[in-house]
Amino acid sequence: MLLTGCNVYSDSQNLTESAGKAVVCYEEAVSLTPFYDFSYNFFQGNMEDMNPVMSPLSAYYAMSLAASGADGETREELEALLGENFYQVCDEIMEILPRKGSEENITISLANSAWLDDSFRGDKNWLLEINTYFESEVFKSNLSSIDAMNDINQWCSDKTQGLIPQFLSEPLSTDTRLALFNALYFNSRWRNPFGKGATREEVFYLEDGSITSVEMMHNYSDYQFYFAEEQVQGVCLPYYDGTTFVALMASDDTSIREVYDSLSMDELIAYAKTDKTTFINLQLPKFQANASLDLIDYFKSQGVDAAFYAEKADFHRMGATSSGEAIYISDIIQQAVIEVNEDGTEAGAITMIAAAECAAEPAERPIDVFFNRPFFYMIYDNKAEAPLFMGIFEKP
Repeated sequence: MLLTGCNVYSDSQNLTESAGKAVVCYEEAVSLTPFYDFSYNFFQGNMEDMNPVMSPLSAYYAMSLAASGADGETREELEALLGENFYQVCDEIMEILPRKGSEENITISLANSAWLDDSFRGDKNWLLEINTYFESEVFKSNLSSIDAMNDINQWCSDKTQGLIPQFLSEPLSTDTRLALFNALYFNSRWRNPFGKGATREEVFYLEDGSITSVEMMHNYSDYQFYFAEEQVQGVCLPYYDGTTFVALMASDDTSIREVYDSLSMDELIAYAKTDKTTFINLQLPKFQANASLDLIDYFKSQGVDAAFYAEKADFHRMGATSSGEAIYISDIIQQAVIEVNEDGTEAGAITMIAAAECAAEPAERPIDVFFNRPFFYMIYDNKAEAPLFMGIFEKP
């Protein structure tokens, strides 16, 4: 990756060497229950828009990066959200999930990074922790610069194989002192691909009773992993190396959102592990979806409060600003993309947490001057003592 305005943190080599010597031992198996609870609630709380797509895993990693640098009430609230064992959960998943199968039939990658502003001095112990548990890269730059924006976008593009080429459309704000990123990328072929010649336009029935059309893929008269219960029916379509696409729908006229609300994460996982095959004709839409989520309000609804206020947030374990001001979480954004076609599935997600420095309050309140109605304007030359241009702006 070409970094135009950012530098790899100067102590990154020492951090990597130290992390390589660290041995992480767990006395018992790591419980993923807190992560499952987080995932179920995350989707449930962010599926208002049409065709929602998101990555609970990416959000979990980004929030865990933030929690690793938190203390006091801020830490307690984040641990209530993520589980006290979030370090072990992230470390466990980092050991298992990233992989690339033979003949490039599957690629799953996880990447984390911390971007430090030039005015922020990262704490070495915290940087070692995120390198050990999250394999996080660390970069240092003027985060509000265009160069930093371009470098961040390049990192996001690289880590999602170009699927998310532009995460930021403008530079980070001038008070941003730290930005944490997680990138998740998935690309795999079906074990049993759909025939491209069988794809054709079919009717798709909407929940409001209207109809539309969709490109529908077909697998005729084949044994598939199928489940059916009173409330739902669905299929599990395997990719390579143990990954599965689970699709379920209501068995009656119940809204699919109501169906989701009535299920549990344990039930969804059980469906994903379906091992009974049934002879079926399968139709599945060929589709693309993308979404951008602003997540602060969601996490507030989940009990995270202190992290979002300068007077409450305690992230001193991350480091210190040059001015000594506290930092707090100012933005949490996720972008997610998925494409499902006859060959397989490609999907990517980026989650960013930005931490800002609390600026000192001005001595007096500024006067609001809003040109939000028609106004006159003039360009005047002082030397010539002459107006060069005059006009009225009255309609955008």
